[in-house]
Amino acid sequence: MAALDGAAPRLRNMPVCEIVAAIDRALACWREPGDPGRAALLEHGPALTGYSRETLAYAIDHMLPEFGEHGLRRLLTAELGDPAALDGFVTSENGPRHMARGPGRQVHVFAGTVPTVPVFSLICGLLLKSPVLAKPSSHDPLIPAVFAQLLARVEPRLAGALAVLPWSGGDEPLEREALAGAGAVIVYGSAETVATYRAMTPATTRFVGYGHALSVAAIAREALTAGAATETARRLAWDVALFDQRGCLSPQFALLERGGETAPEAFCELLGAELDGLRSRLPRGPLDAAGHARVRAVREAVRFRAAVEPGVRLWESAGSTDWTVLLLPRLDPGSGGEHRAIAVVPADDLAAALPAACAGLSISCIGLAATPQRTRTLEPVLSRLATRICPLGRMQEPPITWRHDGRPNLSDLTTWVEIEGG
Repeated sequence: MAALDGAAPRLRNMPVCEIVAAIDRALACWREPGDPGRAALLEHGPALTGYSRETLAYAIDHMLPEFGEHGLRRLLTAELGDPAALDGFVTSENGPRHMARGPGRQVHVFAGTVPTVPVFSLICGLLLKSPVLAKPSSHDPLIPAVFAQLLARVEPRLAGALAVLPWSGGDEPLEREALAGAGAVIVYGSAETVATYRAMTPATTRFVGYGHALSVAAIAREALTAGAATETARRLAWDVALFDQRGCLSPQFALLERGGETAPEAFCELLGAELDGLRSRLPRGPLDAAGHARVRAVREAVRFRAAVEPGVRLWESAGSTDWTVLLLPRLDPGSGGEHRAIAVVPADDLAAALPAACAGLSISCIGLAATPQRTRTLEPVLSRLATRICPLGRMQEPPITWRHDGRPNLSDLTTWVEIEGG
């Protein structure tokens, strides 16, 4: 803690534009083929994170650039107006002079779901000039540590501002020590994990918890014309495959509206073909014996149902558990939702089916395939179910200005100071 607190004055005195530039340089280094951080992540990442080398490379090369200088300026402007307010008082046209102050030292607890999440979380801490103590997930101990090392290498003034330290969860005296004196605590994890840290966090410390959530794909009949169905299947396959359904933005099941030119069976056939095509371009991460067993159990249960229940069908990768498509007349617990096993459920009308399917679930995102006109018609329903509605095929790649679970990323932790008449 003393080392982090020692880094605080350096952070405070560093203009936010220079922090942004340092982050941009670090991310650019990560994309360089010879960078040691990149090499370490791609060599050891699959075994340590459970993601394939190709998936990790996609995250570094195509997703993390969103957190570069251009994106961070957009984020700062969207949430705080003038980013220079983080450096000192600024003048607004019709209001008092004001400045934004971060919460001081932060503690971040990560869940090990999607590799970009801890990087973005640490970046947000730095933008608010907060030193951060991070507890990495046992499922991803590598990515936040590599990012912290990379940042210290490109900008020595930021060395010591990020501390990534694994410790065993449940050690209450140690965790209370970690939380003591923190200005903000950010926790990603199960509802139980979030509740545990919330209970230990002092009442005067800001707390943000991101508990378990899932996402859903919704496909309107207009997206199932003969000319559009293949593209719709391609987009859904991408959302299923990227991060292997491990993130809160991963679709766990898809509602498919009846009445389109492409019948549900034909669409599932297309979806299976698209998932099969991704096996080589974006392979699923390594799976342990228990993971393979869960996929096989889902397949066997559906095979049994198909023998006795009309409307149940199964499509699967040949000779492997790489992907599974289930066509089900209704959604039942345990019907896929992990390791690229996706249930497709036909529905007569999305406006009626979505509330029923999402009842009792914490929905983060709905990936929608529909015309703009139909989207507007569905907006009243969608806005009651999720905080993010996006085009199908973009579920896993939100814009940097996305409000995670409806909450801003920076302004939630900012205190404003105003001088009137100055």
